[in-house]
Amino acid sequence: MTRIFRHPSGKPPLDDLARFAPLLAGEGDWATRLANLLYSAIERWSRNECSGDDASLLDEALQAGLLPNGRQANVELAKPRG
Repeated sequence: MTRIFRHPSGKPPLDDLARFAPLLAGEGDWATRLANLLYSAIERWSRNECSGDDASLLDEALQAGLLPNGRQANVELAKPRG
């Protein structure tokens, strides 16, 4: 078992894949559409307008190693402080 989905009794699980719908539309190859989807979610997060779908997408991208996370990812954060 790798994942458990909880949902209200008597109701089907919520559609957990709706956040990927933009990958099926749009221009460019799959990698470009994925990058655009992630950049859009990051932009909304930076403006404090992040939805639950955005948060899930960003969390999954971080866990998969698709987004850098750490001082080395940001030139300003990586500079020595003294």
